Amino acid sequence: MHPGPVRPLIASPHAGRGLVTTEYDIGGWHGAKTLWTVAPTYHGPLLVRGRRLDRTGPMAFGENPSAAWVISGPGSQRQGWPGATWVRSSGCYGFQVDLVHSSYTVTVHVSVPRQGN
Repeated sequence: MHPGPVRPLIASPHAGRGLVTTEYDIGGWHGAKTLWTVAPTYHGPLLVRGRRLDRTGPMAFGENPSAAWVISGPGSQRQGWPGATWVRSSGCYGFQVDLVHSSYTVTVHVSVPRQGN
């Protein structure tokens, strides 16, 4: 994971190594609990977007797969945004974090467990 001031904390056993296993299913979306955290030293606006990197595919954020990004205005006192990261299928995904004077990407491989027969 990137050591930047805004980062995802994903509830998956190997997320620290960039491997995420989903645990929720809603209408064809597969999600993993995610808490976006902001270092107390960063006080500017931020924008987090995501997309599949290895082929075409959507990515969403929030309690339900409804938002395409996480955003905060300047001077926000909020230190984190709970919710989930949602995907349609297993693959390589990237979060793009845009700050006032920098931008960086956090890449993860998401695995959607197979459903029992």
